[in-house]
Formats: sequence, C-alpha cells, structure tokens
Amino acid sequence: MSTPPPTDPGRGFRITGIVLTIVGALTAVVCVGGGIALGVIGIGGSVSKVGDGEVISGAGQITLEADEDLQLYRRQGDATPSCTMQTPDGEPPARGTSQSSSVTVHGDTWRSFDSFRTTTAGDYRLSCTGGDVLVAPPLSIGGIFAGVGGILLAVFGGLGGVALLVVGIILWIIGRSRRRQAGLA
Repeated sequence: MSTPPPTDPGRGFRITGIVLTIVGALTAVVCVGGGIALGVIGIGGSVSKVGDGEVISGAGQITLEADEDLQLYRRQGDATPSCTMQTPDGEPPARGTSQSSSVTVHGDTWRSFDSFRTTTAGDYRLSCTGGDVLVAPPLSIGGIFAGVGGILLAVFGGLGGVALLVVGIILWIIGRSRRRQAGLA
C-alpha cells in the first residue's frame, strides 16, 4: 500500500497570492504611467498648438500652409471683433469648422468666434476692429478625448491594479499562516 504524498497547507493561497500581487503591481504601474502619458500628450498637445498662434492687433499678415483649419479667438470679456480676411489671391478664405472653444494662452482666456480653412499656401491678410485677435488651430477633439481617456485609465486602472495587489498580499498571508499552523514554516 502506498502512502499519499505530504500536502503543503496553504500552497494554493500562497501561489495565487504571489501571482495576483505581481499582476496587480504591474497593472497599477502600467495603467498609471500610460494614463498620465496619454493625458499629457492628448490635452497638452491640443492646447500647445493653440498657444503657438499669432496675436493680431488691428491688421496683420500671417504666412500659412495649404489645407489648414484655423480659428479666430477673442479675449474673454472683450466684444467680438469685426474681421475681414484675404487669401494670397485677394479672395475671402473658405469657411472652417463650426466648433466653439475656449483656451488659456499666456495667462489670457480666449474664446473662438470665427473660423476659416486655407486653400493655398502663402500670406493671408487679416484686418480686425474692436480688439486683439488670436489666430490659431482649433482645439483637437481627438486630443481632448485621448487626454480624458488617459486620466480615466490612470484612475480606474490604477485602482484596479492596487485592488489586485492588496488581494494578492492577503491571500499570500493566509497561505503562510496556514502553513505555520501546520507546523511547516
């Protein structure tokens, strides 16, 4: 008659605990790190493009590339300026996006009030009365969604990873205590 092999009390708890601890730690680090990177790239990239725009006081000329969507922004609280724009050919530019946005650039909050699309590259002339105008690309909706998704990934993915980590540690401790109770530790 054969003797059954000795059992290791709590072994399943210890192994499961170690696996969950490792998976939880990796999940928390990856989700928080990836979420922060996605948030910074998404929102930061979208806003930085607007920050690279040019402020025109009265009249000015802007050199632009073909097929760009641009918006005209006014300082928040100022009246909406009256503007006319001409392409390098002397024609009015094509209408741009119908998106309305607000952004803070160099400490001032700007609100969009008009937009246009360039059809040809060259010098565009802008003449406005009634205040300064910021000419810049519209805020990227995709960038904003990526930023918000990154924040959500960091928060909820990080919390999920930490929860797995805690459950793993608890299971590992239960497995060790069962082994000690059996007098094997």
